[in-house]
Amino acid sequence: MGVYGQDWSSFQSTTLPTTGLGFAVVKQTEGLTYTNPNAAGQVAHARANKLIVGHYHYPHMANSPAAEADRFLAVSKRAAGDFLVLDWEGYDKSNDGVPFSTQVAYKKAWLAHVQAAVPHLQTGTYANTNYLNRDLAGAYGDFLWIATADRPAGQPGISHKWLFHQYGASGIDRDYCPLTLAALKAWTHAKENPEDDVAWTDRLTIAKGPWSDKAQTATAEDWLMAGNLKAGAAVAGVQALTAQVGALTKLVAEMATALAKGGGLTAEQAEAAATAGAQAALAELGHALDGANPTT
Repeated sequence: MGVYGQDWSSFQSTTLPTTGLGFAVVKQTEGLTYTNPNAAGQVAHARANKLIVGHYHYPHMANSPAAEADRFLAVSKRAAGDFLVLDWEGYDKSNDGVPFSTQVAYKKAWLAHVQAAVPHLQTGTYANTNYLNRDLAGAYGDFLWIATADRPAGQPGISHKWLFHQYGASGIDRDYCPLTLAALKAWTHAKENPEDDVAWTDRLTIAKGPWSDKAQTATAEDWLMAGNLKAGAAVAGVQALTAQVGALTKLVAEMATALAKGGGLTAEQAEAAATAGAQAALAELGHALDGANPTT
């Protein structure tokens, strides 16, 4: 189980092998001036090979987080089902003198700005354990991508919830997600219209994550999210079935009138049969609605 991926920057070409991969995360921008010259080609290559695409930004945290976020959004060529990442680390001269409290504030502001601008896309944070352990606030947006390159794939050794694990960084950065490919695709669309064609059961699987090394149990909030999603689908079903019942009742009433004129059942008898049929259909609707509210 699980999906493997890679993260690409200008150090990689635009024609990387993709066999065995389910996703690729492409560096788009850094600071206020740098753009990965291979980004467009790498994204196109990932899409051509049917990979899920992520886009990431490396910050210069003395700058305005909103200004950097806006430039990242302007440069990255996003599509439905993509996800966005702040590469939250500062081991370079542009960030050396920035207090860690300012770096935490930058992260919070950058994530809030991007989430407000593109609320339908999943937006999260890449961090290593050094940053993770120093960040007492612990807010990472929609997901955490944790970097521990000295541990096996899927075993980052942290207690925080996570969704992506960068487990290898020699030659090319290698990543892992514990979801199935179908569930990962569903997750990337989970903030879109809840009445789309993603099964609610797939969304419930997503609601239980992101994942940590320890088994996670769905919270009441998770179940509420899943229940709302299923309820939305149930409401649509109720509306469709109610329309069908109304049409059927009208048709049977018309048939009843014809039968009364030509012999056989009386109009009252036929209408009684129609009423019984409608009641049975409504009972089925009641069962469907009961199933739309998980309780365990």
